Formats: sequence, C-alpha cells, structure tokens
Amino acid sequence: TGDGIDKNDLAAEVEIYGNLIYNVGWDDRTNGLQQGGTGHGMYAANSLGFFKAYNNIIVNSFGFGFHAYSAGSAHLDGMDVQGNVAADNGYWTRINDSSYAPEGRTTTNFLIGYRPIPNLTFRNNFGFHREGRGGMNAELGYSNVDSPGPAVITDNTLVGGTNSISRFASVAFSNNFIASNWTALYYNAPVTIVQRLIDGNTYYYYPTSCARPPFNAPEGTDKTVTEWRAMGFDSTGIFPLCGTRPSAVKISVLTNVYDPNRAHIVINNFNRNSGVAVDLSPVLKAGDSFEIRNAQDYFGTPILSGIYANAPVLIPMANLNVARPTGWTGAMIPSSAPDFGIFIVLKK
Repeated sequence: TGDGIDKNDLAAEVEIYGNLIYNVGWDDRTNGLQQGGTGHGMYAANSLGFFKAYNNIIVNSFGFGFHAYSAGSAHLDGMDVQGNVAADNGYWTRINDSSYAPEGRTTTNFLIGYRPIPNLTFRNNFGFHREGRGGMNAELGYSNVDSPGPAVITDNTLVGGTNSISRFASVAFSNNFIASNWTALYYNAPVTIVQRLIDGNTYYYYPTSCARPPFNAPEGTDKTVTEWRAMGFDSTGIFPLCGTRPSAVKISVLTNVYDPNRAHIVINNFNRNSGVAVDLSPVLKAGDSFEIRNAQDYFGTPILSGIYANAPVLIPMANLNVARPTGWTGAMIPSSAPDFGIFIVLKK
C-alpha cells in the first residue's frame, strides 16, 4: 500500500488498535515526491474528539513509522499514542547511503509534530533502530512555535537513533528508557514554560567517542550530564558510565483488550541471546494450542507452535526472516533480531 492507515483531520472519535503494519510505502527516488522512499505506516491528524492509537506494530515502512504531521492546516489535537511498536522504518531505499552511519540512514519511527500540539499522551511505546543506522526514533513537538500541551511522555523504551522533545509549554518526560550510540536526547525549551518535569529517565549512551556529550539543549548546543542536571533535569535519573551498553533482556507481553486470543511480544535482547524465555501466561493457559509469528514476516512459517505447558516458552532470536515487499527487487534488509524482536502470539 501507499500508507498503512490514514486518519484525517475530520474523522472524529477514532481508535486504531492492534494492527500489524509492515513493508508499506514505495521507492520514489526517481519520480513522485522524490523523498528517497516514502509511504508511512500510519498517517494521522485530528481536530474532533479523541484519537487513540493503541497496541499497533509498525515496522520496515519505506517512509516514516507513526507520522502525525501536517504541513497544511490540519490539527494534532488530543493525540493519545500508547503501547505501540515502531521499528527500523525508512531503510529499504537508504541502504549504505551515508558517510556517518555504517548501515545508512533511516526515517523517524514516531513523529508527532510540525503543528502545535494540545494534549499529547505518549506512553509505553517501543522504538528501535539498528545501531548502524542514523535517524530519529521519537521526534515529539514542533520546533518553530510553542505547543500548549500538556504532553505526558512516560514509560517508553527507545533504543537506537536519536530522540527529541520540542517546545511544549507543559511537559512531563519521565521514566523513559533511552539507549543509543547517537545523541541521546535533543531538548528545545518553549518561549513560555507553564509546567515542566524531566526526571527519572534512564540514559545508556555508547558513542564511538565519549568526548561527544549525550544531550543537546537547545538543539545545536551540547550538554554533559552535569550540565543537563544543572538545567534542573533528571535529578533522580540514571546515567550509566558513557560507553556502557544495556545488558540482560527486556521483555513486554502486550495483551489485546478486544481479542483475548492474541498478544504482542516485544523483546529487547541486549545480550543477543539465541533464544529468550517468555512467560505467556497473560494470554495462554495450560493446554492451549498456540503459534508465534514474526512481525517482520507475518505470513511466513510460524517461528514456534505447540501446546502451552504453563512454563516459559523459548522464542528463537536468531536467523529470523524479513519479508520481501511486493514488487521490490532491491537488496534485502537484515532483521532487527537478535537485538530486537516483535512477535504475535495467537491462541488457536
């Protein structure tokens, strides 16, 4: 498809829930928009009532992942984005196209901006870019004018790429987990601060040289951890020594409120284990038949199937496939695994 799901400004009271969107978009390097590959996983604007994007998976789009944006007169009111996964978007047409990123550039996994934003909730989302790729993970806010907010940006896991929050008059940025070999966070202050909390976040930072500070505030001005804290930020934040990478495994099982027979599994496999044991009791009970599918190759052979025995299930994290986009004759991109895996478990 062109875009995966489009939600326009005047569509009122909309919830987009539980979808898997992958390989959408097209190669426009020689015609059309000529943006170097475009077509987004989800394109959204909103002016009437609520807009909820919950529990969706967006991976390997030719364009952006979640793209809430307007260059025209549309609005970004009441954006409520929770429990989504956006990973490795924008890479099909950007393989090895960069002098500074070993694998090449990417696009942004989560973009909510380019219009003032009243009332943003961005909670419990997962963003991932492979380490060798240069691009944005979460880009929240509008850099040219203040957004009133309030913006609640909390409990998100953002690994790889860079992240930015820009010009929210009222913002709470807390309990987020950020790990990157690029700049960890760009922050642009609003002209008028109404309420601001930036605290309790964890920042793993492992660049090629620790001479480059992890923060940029305002954009274009590097800040060390000491300087960041002197701005009143992250007094209770966690800052592992520069060059330290996360360890162990971070597992999330996201159940589906509409379908009790389905759940999404998100694995940050920092140790790069060949398999990861996952407790599936939130979705299965002893004796249930089940299968597990790889979100990057959903219609391929299930990576695992069987009868649930009320014990952790070992999910393979090595040699996972990426589906070839329809009509694509170019080079295949590597899977996000073993570093990162997105799976769908189905009770049969």
